[in-house]
Amino acid sequence: MDVRVLLGALLIGLAAGARITSRNPYWMSDGGGTTLTISGEGFSEDQFSQFDPTLGNKVVLMNEEDSIDCEVVRYLTNREKIVCSPGKKTNLYADDVYAIKVFVDGEEASGYLTVQYARWYAPLVETVTPVWSLPGALVRFFGWVRTDRYKVMDVSDPLEDDPNSGTVLTKVFVGNVDCEMINATSGELYGVLEDRGLTCLVTSKNIGPMNGTMYVQERGASVVGKWGVYVDSQDKLYQHHTYAGVDSVSPATGSPGGSTVITVTGVGFNSLPGSTEVKVGGADCKIQEIADNSITCLTPAEDQTSAGSRERGLQWEFWHGQYPDLANEAQWSALTSSHPDYSTQIVLDAEFDISMTSNSAGKLSGYLHAPHDGEYALAIYAQRAWTRIYVATNGNPDNLTFVNHWELFNMTQETPIYLEIRYRGEVSTLFKVYMNDFNAKYTYDQCRMASNERHRLKLNPKVRYESQRLTPSGSPSAASLYLNGMVSDPVDITDAVQVRAAVLGLAEQKCETIGMNPNFFQASGFEDGDTNPDNMRGDIVDDIEPYCGRRSFKLHEDPRLYEQGDISQMVDLHIYPYICFAISGNVESEMRINFYWWDKWNRWRADDISFPHNITVTKETWKYQCINIKTVALNSWINTQRNPGSVLKARRAYAPKRASEFDTVHIDMFAYSDENVNVQRTRPSALDSQGILITDVNVNSVTENSITSLDVEFITSNCYGDFPLLGVTNGAGNPSWLTTLDSSATFATFSITGGDVNVSRIVKATHPVQGTWSMDIQGASISGISPSVEDYELQEMIEGALGVDGMYVSRSGNCEDMSWYIEWTTDPGRKILTTVDDSQLIFDGESVKFTPSRNREGKTFHDPIVADFLTVRRTNPSVSVRVNGYSAACLDDCSYAFDSTNAPSLASVSGQVEIDGSHTLTINGTDMSSSDISDYTVIVGSEKCTVSSVTSSLIICSVPALTAGSHPISVIMQPFGAALQPDPVVAYLVTPTITSINPSTGGTGGGYSIIIYGSGFPSDISGWAGSSAYVNGFDCEITDADDTSVTCTVPAGSAGVVDVAVSISSVMATLSSSFTYDSTLSASITSVLPMVSSVLGGDELNITGTDFGTGSEGFVMVGSSACEIVTWASAAITCTLPSNSPGVHVVKVYTGSNGYASGSVSVTYKFKVTGSSLTTGSVYGGTTLVIDGEGFGSNCSLLEVEIGDSMICDITECNDMQLTCTTRLVSRNHVVTNMGSAKNYGPGYAWTPKVLTIQEGDSVTWSWMKKDIYSQLVYNVFQTASASDKTYDGTGFNSGAPTMAEKIEVIPGNQSTYRTHHSTETALCAISYIFNYLDNDNCGILIDTLE
Repeated sequence: MDVRVLLGALLIGLAAGARITSRNPYWMSDGGGTTLTISGEGFSEDQFSQFDPTLGNKVVLMNEEDSIDCEVVRYLTNREKIVCSPGKKTNLYADDVYAIKVFVDGEEASGYLTVQYARWYAPLVETVTPVWSLPGALVRFFGWVRTDRYKVMDVSDPLEDDPNSGTVLTKVFVGNVDCEMINATSGELYGVLEDRGLTCLVTSKNIGPMNGTMYVQERGASVVGKWGVYVDSQDKLYQHHTYAGVDSVSPATGSPGGSTVITVTGVGFNSLPGSTEVKVGGADCKIQEIADNSITCLTPAEDQTSAGSRERGLQWEFWHGQYPDLANEAQWSALTSSHPDYSTQIVLDAEFDISMTSNSAGKLSGYLHAPHDGEYALAIYAQRAWTRIYVATNGNPDNLTFVNHWELFNMTQETPIYLEIRYRGEVSTLFKVYMNDFNAKYTYDQCRMASNERHRLKLNPKVRYESQRLTPSGSPSAASLYLNGMVSDPVDITDAVQVRAAVLGLAEQKCETIGMNPNFFQASGFEDGDTNPDNMRGDIVDDIEPYCGRRSFKLHEDPRLYEQGDISQMVDLHIYPYICFAISGNVESEMRINFYWWDKWNRWRADDISFPHNITVTKETWKYQCINIKTVALNSWINTQRNPGSVLKARRAYAPKRASEFDTVHIDMFAYSDENVNVQRTRPSALDSQGILITDVNVNSVTENSITSLDVEFITSNCYGDFPLLGVTNGAGNPSWLTTLDSSATFATFSITGGDVNVSRIVKATHPVQGTWSMDIQGASISGISPSVEDYELQEMIEGALGVDGMYVSRSGNCEDMSWYIEWTTDPGRKILTTVDDSQLIFDGESVKFTPSRNREGKTFHDPIVADFLTVRRTNPSVSVRVNGYSAACLDDCSYAFDSTNAPSLASVSGQVEIDGSHTLTINGTDMSSSDISDYTVIVGSEKCTVSSVTSSLIICSVPALTAGSHPISVIMQPFGAALQPDPVVAYLVTPTITSINPSTGGTGGGYSIIIYGSGFPSDISGWAGSSAYVNGFDCEITDADDTSVTCTVPAGSAGVVDVAVSISSVMATLSSSFTYDSTLSASITSVLPMVSSVLGGDELNITGTDFGTGSEGFVMVGSSACEIVTWASAAITCTLPSNSPGVHVVKVYTGSNGYASGSVSVTYKFKVTGSSLTTGSVYGGTTLVIDGEGFGSNCSLLEVEIGDSMICDITECNDMQLTCTTRLVSRNHVVTNMGSAKNYGPGYAWTPKVLTIQEGDSVTWSWMKKDIYSQLVYNVFQTASASDKTYDGTGFNSGAPTMAEKIEVIPGNQSTYRTHHSTETALCAISYIFNYLDNDNCGILIDTLE
């Protein structure tokens, strides 16, 4: 498809006078950022167009699959030149060649230029070393800088002209922050700058993962090499990773009660909230202040600490002269730190050298932190030592369990496992700990540590190849072999070499080259002895009928026919102007040549030209053609800028692209030629009519009973059987032999000059495997699979069954040994092995069997485990720091001790309540050594107590009003910390009091408010959580509160005098005989009718009683639902029963300020189904049901009957005990759009959702639109005969010609499956639409591009 034709629809018109004539450079970095200069004329002078966005210059790089904005550098742009900077490719799988489109004041400039993205052109950061460091390290980039020159870029003029212009390094980043190249003190580069590397100083203060980036003028931004990319403990990728470090802790001792202010010094701390955490003995040290290099925090109490995970790394322990049995627990328990030849250290990586000169033993221990839940495995490399691995998956060292090397075990992100590795040996060795993470998040394309899960399904039938025996007698002369109507040249019938050559000649396609006197360059027919054209991409195959001979060339997705980087070896089009080849397959209408030429400005140029090839060909046919590509160049824009008569060469040649991802393209008889030749087929293979493809022929001499024969074995690539019998003749053979020597014949004798030849069939060839097979993959079942299923077909089936995108299926081998490789490319972790059921396969050989195997484990391989995953176990308190979730290293002494020596201690507390409600406390104790009251902090419960005086034995302080309860006293004296406490701790007890109740009398029905006055009360309702007020021992629901009163709703009670009480923080206060229940103050209920109701309600409820009042403030509740008032009188109320759940619901009448009426009455709601007239019915609806039960009521409009999720039952009649209804399917509309994202092509190339499960009567709306303003993708939807078909079946639905935006609604028949298919240019997906859970594979969708 011509890019120029495609983009024409976008243009308003051609800008008058605006024209692009040249660009520099041609190559663009895959990393983006290459400065592109476009020369021409008539460009816009309005560079800024702030008032009209259509004005000015706009540059877009475009091809069929992608568009990239090239940001114009306005101050460097004028009427003859545009300078812009393009970004990265937005579709990584798009073609690398882009047309330059310049729009001037909204209209396109004339002229046609291209650029090409390339990874090789970009600067490359392969590795950054050291990989791990503290912040501020000098690092070394290794890769390809593409220059050995550096200049400091002037930010205000990044493209300034100076003597250093050209390919120069201008910027280096680590973690998106400048990495300084020049030493500020010396003014010199930090290290050697060379083509392969540089040295710079990291200035980023960030703790975590970072990548390296370079910007090189004329080359753009760098790309990252996966071989230097790693995965950290938080599942993040990095090239360089920083961690924090702790230098010191001061003071290093403090109170066992905690609250000692300590200062932690180090590097890499982060002051952003939540970024840094400090722990002492595993318990939080509350941060007070934080800077880059210091933290102050309040220590926890000693009883909050425990043994456990601390700083970064593992503890290595070594016992020289000891040689315990690795599995003997008693011997290892006897090895302690008191051993005279014991040594230990913390290692920051699980790779180090162990120096041993005699029997010695050691142990590596600590915690291993999993980045996520799942399966893992460990192994040890120690070439000269014996090792044994123990793990405690719950983190408790007392629960160690032995695991074998690479044995799977589970870890969780929440709980680090405790790891202990024992070793013993006699000589020094390198020691490494490996880990496999089988829950891999990243793929092999992203990181060298990763591998994608891949299963191999191998079909291995016991194939028999056809074998025939030629047994001569007498002295036969030279004779011709006869095969299916064709004869060979005469050969010595006893010579195995000649017989083989004759049979191969009969089994190949014969061709003839027609021309004047052609000379060829880079010619190949891909047969034995032929040399492939330079850098042709693909494979020689023999599994399809070739154009000539027995083999052809299957092109890869990149249809490169030829490439040569050496100018002297490129095709000289002045000598060889024609490119000639035979082609088979569904292909696009254009092909492409990259020409190498010399322009008028005396510059070498390399440019792609796309042009129509005018070859009509399909996957079932071949076409041979020569194309004059010299003429293509001379008729293109190249000729307007080319130096006449100068060099014109072909640098690269591309065949037409395959029409879709499902197509394959084959090439045969390729050559560059000095004339227009024609290669014609002259004779097909003798076995062409049988469809048999011969790969090779084996001819062996066999002697039995002194008789020598030749056994001719036919090796096929498609395992076809039904071979005719060979004949032997001195002439053309007998026409009747076509019948007598067919596949049913087993023996024949042929008389030739000098003797006879017997031909016998000694092995009859088997036929290809038939039938179907099925597979279970990740919990999904796929059945009805053909034994010859194409890889893309199987991939579609799997993606459809799993509802995912990102599977990759490839197929290799032939009919004798066929394998399908199933790879997870977006979810690469380890999977349960796929299983196959081959019981439905049919084969006429000895046996046929499918063998599934795990060809490659999905995992991330850590070689070795880095300290990021590891922390040291400490049994004594120490300080540990984590920044951004990454453990800091201990660079010196991180220990901390709790010490009670000379500690202040508390003994008792007393206090008195002041007039204003505050409390003055006297706290008694010892060793209050500081006389400065500012050193003291006293907390009473949660309130601060202001210190007014202090002696060595007491503290006096004042605290505001306190709620009732026991308030623990905490005293902190700095710099020591918290004072010691007795057991139980010193606490100040505040008791509540009740002084009065208002009102003190109320009705027995309750429901009215009283106010309880007193002291020690919480100041608001929230403070009463966990506390209560009581009347006569029953809850009085609290509705309002302050610190001297609480308002609550009185519960119902019996007439008489009762107590009122409060319970606050488990401290009780009671005012005895303070409230009187008076029955004369409440209304009363005597009865209700009806006493039974349907759950729907709706009936009128009659309530009788006394003293209901006027009802102006009244209401009636039935259970928790309001009963809508109809009438209200002093002795009778009527209301409409609400709906309610089945059960007994109490009726309550609220009369206003006097509260609820007394008396206990209720209404019973009934609703249940006891039976149905039918238990089965049609899935399409229309079944009449009679449902029995009670509580249905008589208003049918209030009832609904649902049967499952997809059917309702329309009610035709009902009463309280029975209803009649007719079933009906509920139809739904499901919407599928083109806004899904395909792994290889991105958004707009897949339908979403992937899978729909729908029912009879449902409809599906396919809706599509342009994925962006430049998109030329078009779509249509139509029905096909099967899931593998890609053409309209002529009878089903069809959206018509492909369009960019449209909707179509389809109402499918029942029991149908709809699938989508795709082509290279458009949607990549495989979606199943399943009706009633039955998969019939009778419908498909094709998305194609506009021609």
